[in-house]
Amino acid sequence: MTSRFEVSGGPQLLSGTITHATIHEVTDPTMPVTIIRTDQDWYVHLRWRLNGSLVRMIDGEWKIQVYLESIGQGPEFELSPVGGITEPVNPGSPNYDVRFNVSAGAVPAGQYKMVATILYVAPDGLPGPMAGFYDEPLVQFYNPGPASP
Repeated sequence: MTSRFEVSGGPQLLSGTITHATIHEVTDPTMPVTIIRTDQDWYVHLRWRLNGSLVRMIDGEWKIQVYLESIGQGPEFELSPVGGITEPVNPGSPNYDVRFNVSAGAVPAGQYKMVATILYVAPDGLPGPMAGFYDEPLVQFYNPGPASP
């Protein structure tokens, strides 16, 4: 897993860190996974933190998106709803915690590279100079076949 959070400008004024990024099946939220049944709901759990003296002056929202790219021939997916999911910026708190839910059947069986993005959007709706990226090396989705009686 690779994650990074970058802010344009001086890091002493504003910086960020992705502190937690994991994938979970809804049936067992305590255990991170990289192998997921196609017939189960799952989610990506992201936590990030801003640091620096400008944290309390930030306004706007975060746009979170999740992408899957097949290994070899196959489909690519943007799992986000159109436009991604949004989380309001809270000038009083530097900590953020988002659960990005994905329904069973949304991804066919196969191997995929997953990337989650956290993008800052200013109050005027334009992208700002902050972004975070979480890159999972490989995720396997498998079809368990018909249930046994």
